[in-house]
Order: sequence, then structure tokens, then C-alpha cells
Amino acid sequence: MLLPLVEAFRARMWVSEGKLTEAEQWIEAKNLAVDGELSYLQENDYITFVRLLMAQKSYSDADSLIVRLLDFSGRAARITRVLELMILQAIVKYEQGNSVQAEKIIRSALKMAEPEGYQRLFLDEGTAIATLLYLVIASQETSVYAEKLLKALGYPKADQGKKQLAGDSTDSLIEPLSQREIDILQCLAEGLSNREIAHRLIISLSTVKTHTRNIYIKLGVNSRTQAIAQARAWGIIGSS
Repeated sequence: MLLPLVEAFRARMWVSEGKLTEAEQWIEAKNLAVDGELSYLQENDYITFVRLLMAQKSYSDADSLIVRLLDFSGRAARITRVLELMILQAIVKYEQGNSVQAEKIIRSALKMAEPEGYQRLFLDEGTAIATLLYLVIASQETSVYAEKLLKALGYPKADQGKKQLAGDSTDSLIEPLSQREIDILQCLAEGLSNREIAHRLIISLSTVKTHTRNIYIKLGVNSRTQAIAQARAWGIIGSS
């Protein structure tokens, strides 16, 4: 029989690998529910449950559970748990389209993490956290710690992003965007549908989809919202 922590880690790996059926079965076997009773012994289990809900794009349920867990962990002053939950909450808010709230939450998490040098909790989230770090840097205040984390993730500084993505640096960490891809990014930022983009740029719908897929790959994102935020943070397109 596996130890509880090992079980939770295995379930988390299932989620990260896209094996959601296995993770769902584990959650059911543990009798976990969004409104279930919280306990210290099941704290890891519930955080894994949050990750499953996020993978299923059940962001409302994920947010509700995070709020309960933050209150539970916060009362016990478990800073690593609180930080992990704040990071997940910021990602959820961003995916729900609330980038302002996401930026506020991740900024608070950075302020809490910096004195003790917490990095792994952020780095484990990969592209999702990189997008939020760029939001922090693009806001009124510059976060040195956010820059440090981006460097650890292998991403360029915000003020280097435009040059690198435009192909001005031979040492670019990211494959340059073509002018057509930048045009499509601007259309995405305007909220145009794929069909509307095809009509405006006088190209086929399949070509729009191909360019959009390439944009996601080059920016290291997996959604329109993330692509727009990343492009704005790097100065590729305007902020409005």
C-alpha cells in the first residue's frame, strides 16, 4: 500500500501527464469533494484535486476549493501551502479572464516568497507562471524577483522580448515571429474570430489556424488569452 504523500504525488503526475481518468478515479476513491471536510492529513490530496479541476477547466470549482484551502492553511500559517495555493489561484483567475486579479495575487505571492527565496513552487508551473510574471513586470512596478524567476525558467527579460521575437538577436531563446504571425496576433488582441481574421487578411481559414498554432508554439502558450498577454508584455503588440 502506498503512503498518502506518494499517492498524492502519483495522482498529481497523472494530472500533469493528461491521465485525467486515472486521477478522477483516485479522487473518487478518496471521497474528495469541492465542499468536503478539510483536514491536515488530506491537504495534499485536496491540492491535487484542485489541479485536476484546473486540467478539466472547471475553474469555478477550482477557485471555490482554493478559497477554502487558503483559509484552512492560512490559519495554520503553512507558508509553502499558502504560496502554492496563491499561485494556483492566480492561474485560475487568469484562465477565467481576470488578469487584473491574477496579477495582484501573483504579486502578493512574490512578496511573500522573496524573503525566504522560494522558487520551486513557481518554477514547477512552467509556462502558466511565466505568463503571470510578465504581467507583473508589465504593470506599474517592476519586480526584480519576477525577473529572477523568468531567468530560471529560461525566458527572456521583458525588455528583451520584442527584439528576440522580432529576430533582432541571434541568441534568441524563442523562434522569431513572422510579420504575418504578428498581424494575426494583433487581430487576436482585437477579439476577432478565425473567420474574421481570414477575411481581413485575405487568407484561408486553415492558414489562420496554422499561423495561430505556430504562434502558440513560439510563445510557449496554449490559449489566445495567454498569447495576447505574453505578446503585450514583450511589446510585440500594443496594450490596448
